[in-house]
Amino acid sequence: MGIQAVVTAKNYIPKAQTSKERVTVHTRKPHLWLAILMVLSLVLAACGQQGGGNNQQTGTTPTVGAAAAGGTTPTTGAAPATDTTPALGDGTVAPGAATAPTGAGQQPTAAECPDTAQGAQITYWNGFSGEDGPFMTALVNNFNKQNGKGITVKQTIQPYPEYYNKLNAAVASNTLPDVAQIHIDQIATNAVRGLIRPIPQEVQDVVGLTAQDYPPTLWQGTEYKGQHYAYPLDVHGLVMYYNKQVAEQAGVNVTGGEPLSNEDYEKLLQAGNKGGKMGWPITGGFPNAWMFLILLNQFGGSPFNENGTQVAWNSEAGVKALTYLRDQQKKYSGNKPLPPDADDVAMEKGNAAVVWSGTWSKPRLTGEGKPGSSTLLPQVGSQYKVHASAHTLAMPKQKTEDPKRMAAAGCFISFMVSNSLPWVQGGGHVPAVNSVRQSEEFQNLQPQSNYAQFAEAAVFLPQVPGITDATGPEGLEAAVINVLSGKSQDIKGELDRAADRGNRILERNRQRYGGGQ
Repeated sequence: MGIQAVVTAKNYIPKAQTSKERVTVHTRKPHLWLAILMVLSLVLAACGQQGGGNNQQTGTTPTVGAAAAGGTTPTTGAAPATDTTPALGDGTVAPGAATAPTGAGQQPTAAECPDTAQGAQITYWNGFSGEDGPFMTALVNNFNKQNGKGITVKQTIQPYPEYYNKLNAAVASNTLPDVAQIHIDQIATNAVRGLIRPIPQEVQDVVGLTAQDYPPTLWQGTEYKGQHYAYPLDVHGLVMYYNKQVAEQAGVNVTGGEPLSNEDYEKLLQAGNKGGKMGWPITGGFPNAWMFLILLNQFGGSPFNENGTQVAWNSEAGVKALTYLRDQQKKYSGNKPLPPDADDVAMEKGNAAVVWSGTWSKPRLTGEGKPGSSTLLPQVGSQYKVHASAHTLAMPKQKTEDPKRMAAAGCFISFMVSNSLPWVQGGGHVPAVNSVRQSEEFQNLQPQSNYAQFAEAAVFLPQVPGITDATGPEGLEAAVINVLSGKSQDIKGELDRAADRGNRILERNRQRYGGGQ
C-alpha cells in the first residue's frame, strides 16, 4: 500500500527491509513526536528491520524507461488538516520577506514568491517512503499553507529503488514532475538521460541562492558540464556514534566540534574493548565500502582520477585504507567478521565503544535512555575529509514550459532548502545551506551540531554518468566486502581486480551515455 497524504501515528507504517536491502536503503525514524515513535517502535519490533526511507542507492543504474515495481505510486495531496502531520520545530520561515544574507545566529530566510506564481499547481516527487516521510510531508504541507500566493504542491512518494525507475518511465511518457529529489551522485546520469535540465535562469533568480550560500565542494557537485542542475537540501553520510559512558571513562572529549586525533581515537577504542564488549564492530557488509572511501580520502587518495575517467582506488592510499580497516576489525571486532547491522545492534545494546554509521541512524542510536551519541568521524589520515552524499532538488525536463509553474517551483525550492532545519532535526543530516547551519537554532541542536563540520569536509564522487556503478557491487564494493568478510587476505589483489572491473564499467557507460563526460 502507498503512503497517504495524511501521515499520522495511526497509519504510518514503514516498509520492512532485509539485511541485503539495507545496502540500498538507509533509514531513520522520528524522535520528536512520542506518538509516532511508539507506533514505529512496535512496527519495527514486529518486522525485525528498520523501514525504508532515506537512501543511497546501490551502484546499479536503473534501466531507462523501466516501469516502477508494483506499478503504483503513493501520492500526497494539498495541505491536509493542521493536526495530521508532525509540527515543524523552531526555525521555519514562511516566504514573503525579501532574501537577505544571514550569518551566525540569524534566521535563514526563504525567497519571496513572485506574483507570476499566483495560483500555480506543481508536482514534487521524492523517495522518502520510510521514517523520514512525515518530516518531508510536513515541510510540503507548510509550504502549501504559508506561501501566500495560493501555490499548491502535490507530492508523490515512491519507495527506493523503484523511485529512479519511475522517473525514467516518466521521461518517455512526458509525465515528469516539476521538482524532483535527486541524489548528488545521480545528477550527471539523469542529466544525460534527459530527465533533469539545468536550472533555468529565471528560476535561479527566484530561488536567490548562489555558490556563496553553500560549501564549495557541495555546490560544485551540483554542476555538470558547466551548468547548475540542483539545489542541495542536506549533506549525509557516516558519522561516529560513541558510547557516552566509555568516552567518559577513557577521558576522551568527543563533543568539542573537532574530530578526534588518531591517538585519542585509539584510546577510546581500547577503553571499550574489554569485558566481552567491542571497541569498534566492523561488519562484512554495508557500510564498509563507505568507510573505505572515507579513509582513502583521509590517506590522500581518491577513488577516481580528477575527471572520473579512470579508477584510482588501488593506490598506495587505497591499500593503506583497507589494511587499516582489516587490522582494526581484528583488534576491535572480536577478531571475526560481523554480519550487516551487527554494528548498530551492538551500539544500541551498549556493547560497542564506537560505530561508524549513517546520519540517518540518529533516531535509532541516540536519544533519551540510549547509551550513544554522535559526533564527527576521527581523523585517522593526514587530512580531514569524509566521503558523503546529498539530497538535492532538481527540475525535470518538461514538454511544454509554463512560466507560472516554473516560478512556483523556484519559490518551493527556496522554501525547502531555507527551512531544512526540521528535516535534519528529525533525521540527523546536516543542513546544506550555510545560513541554516550557522543559525542559532541549529547550533543548539544536539547531536547534529557536533558534526556540522561534516558539510565542509565532505567529498563527493565526480559528476560522471553512471559512476556509482563502478563503486557498487560490480566494482569497489565487492573488493571491500571480500576482505572484511574474511573471504580474501589479498588486499592489493582485490583492489586491483576491482579497479579492472571498475574501468570496464566506466568504459561501458561512456558508450552507453555517448561519452557523456
